[in-house]
Amino acid sequence: FMMYSELVKLGTHIPTDYMKEDIYSCAATDGDNSAVMLSYYNDADEAEARTVKLEFEGGNMPLRVRVYVLDEEKNLEPVREEIFSADKFSVVIDMQINSSVLVKLERM
Repeated sequence: FMMYSELVKLGTHIPTDYMKEDIYSCAATDGDNSAVMLSYYNDADEAEARTVKLEFEGGNMPLRVRVYVLDEEKNLEPVREEIFSADKFSVVIDMQINSSVLVKLERM
């Protein structure tokens, strides 16, 4: 719920094209800042980790990108921060089974 509340605060839903088996996405923006929430759920305990590649285009550069993880070990903890200034860039995330990730894009 904490991740979803971050999206609600931004206000405007962004349609996401990212769909892979067992990975669900939702995104929002306020025009300057954006966020993407990803959840990887599978009933099978033996399901393997998955690599997700999020591709971004356009936007108000430069952007600070922060990645937060919620899983068995982390409670929405920041795990990575990068700054991007290109018109196109991608963020690659390794996701464990039954975990969620919040990617925040903040205009600098």
